[in-house]
Amino acid sequence: MFGSILEVLESLALDARSMDERAKAMGHHEACQTFEIAGQDIANAMLLVEIAKRRLQVLRDDEWDSLIAKTFLEIIVETVSARSISVEPSPARSGKRLGARPGPFNSLISHHPSLLGV
Repeated sequence: MFGSILEVLESLALDARSMDERAKAMGHHEACQTFEIAGQDIANAMLLVEIAKRRLQVLRDDEWDSLIAKTFLEIIVETVSARSISVEPSPARSGKRLGARPGPFNSLISHHPSLLGV
């Protein structure tokens, strides 16, 4: 649609009898180009929204349950191994700290040696 309009405006600018007509035709030509670009941007944005909606629907339909099924421990193990974090206790800290109490995290590590790389 914009292509034919741009051609007509270009020919009007070339065949203009006065500078005023030529300036008007060129102004309309530039405005039409701007509208064409804006229209393309809107069409691209609509396409990206549609793709995002489809991907979210696939996530809801197929993959959401598997994401929910992951346990807290699996997430910790994946994070520790992916970031190459060393969880082994330091020899200098083998004694008890002042005020240290056994807690749920300590028992989690002691019951799951995979976190320590054992």
